[in-house]
Amino acid sequence: MSNLPSRPQVVRDEISTIFDTIIDSMFENSFKPKFSSLQRNSYGGGTYPKVDLLNFDDRLVLTAAVPGMKKEDIKIEVDQNKFLTISGRANQKVEFSDKYIYREIKRSQFSRTFELGPDLSVEKIEAECQEGLLSITIPKVVKTPIERVKSIEIK
Repeated sequence: MSNLPSRPQVVRDEISTIFDTIIDSMFENSFKPKFSSLQRNSYGGGTYPKVDLLNFDDRLVLTAAVPGMKKEDIKIEVDQNKFLTISGRANQKVEFSDKYIYREIKRSQFSRTFELGPDLSVEKIEAECQEGLLSITIPKVVKTPIERVKSIEIK
């Protein structure tokens, strides 16, 4: 008898991922961020990769956990200067072997989308991937102070 997870087990694992998404969504709706620069898009799909979002005066830094992935396996795109999508595909062979006792490591693809606020400079986004962490730096638009009173020179 094989020690591989049965097809129903694989389906249960995928349902667990869907359940994670529902729970994350409930918490996200309860605790909205205090800034509108970057929002998780409701139709962006999934909770993987897990991310941290840091808010600095001049930039946002989004860090995604992508263990075991190479930068060549990951794609970052900005669509219509409004949506940032992180996607990837693990290029590892899925081996079905009777040697596995238990298997949790998923070898699949992912995609996660975030909505960008108007106060972010999409032209200057930078990214780097080191030691299983993808770091995306999104500069904020530098706002020039508006003069309340402007003197007009008479010619």
